[in-house]
Amino acid sequence: QMLLANGVQPPRRYGPKELKKEDTFQRVLEQKRPYLVNNVINSQKGILSEVSKQEKLTAEIGIPLFALTEKELIKNKMKIPPKTPLFGFVVLKRTRVFTSKEYKMTSLLMMNMGTILWRLYKNM
Repeated sequence: QMLLANGVQPPRRYGPKELKKEDTFQRVLEQKRPYLVNNVINSQKGILSEVSKQEKLTAEIGIPLFALTEKELIKNKMKIPPKTPLFGFVVLKRTRVFTSKEYKMTSLLMMNMGTILWRLYKNM
């Protein structure tokens, strides 16, 4: 298990175990779909909301990456099967709000990229 950050770094003692305890992460596991929060400060949603407040990173998109190849996703009519495990999770934060178009485009692109990464990982 690995936690990688680019830009603002998470607290030193924050790792995969702490991420799994976050309410927002638990919701992603249940719903099996990306989320958008355009006001982390007032909504109390999001990953590392305290760091987001300190750094004024008010907008956040969370995108789950599933252990699923492109072929499996197409076979399931572009739906994530209920028992599919999570193999990665991407969180994008910024100061400006995300538009609906940006959210849809980014989440679809990242989820499709996740299927390619999973296929490559399986073939290693």
